[in-house]
Amino acid sequence: MKTQTLDQLRETFRAIEEARDDIHLSEKQKFYLETVSVQLRNTERSIIKKKEQELVSVLTTDSKELKEMAKQLKASAEKLEKVTKAVEKVSKLVELLIKGVATGLSSGIL
Repeated sequence: MKTQTLDQLRETFRAIEEARDDIHLSEKQKFYLETVSVQLRNTERSIIKKKEQELVSVLTTDSKELKEMAKQLKASAEKLEKVTKAVEKVSKLVELLIKGVATGLSSGIL
């Protein structure tokens, strides 16, 4: 649903840009198009931010589960050590991704 809404927003941005090319627009019409465009951008950013926050939440849960599984693997058998190390490595990479997305969100980059 969010992706579909973002696609529709982008189509609307294109329509606004095409409308702006009309040299016969009044100043009031130009102002209206600009105002609508700004509001649409704000809406787009809100949707994207929400998606990113959900991603951080899901990745945080997944990371915790991976860590727990790695602990269980480590405890279960020495022959699974290679798998355990791979799971631990992926878990750490997911944590780095979470930090990167969270940093981007807090700084307004994302």
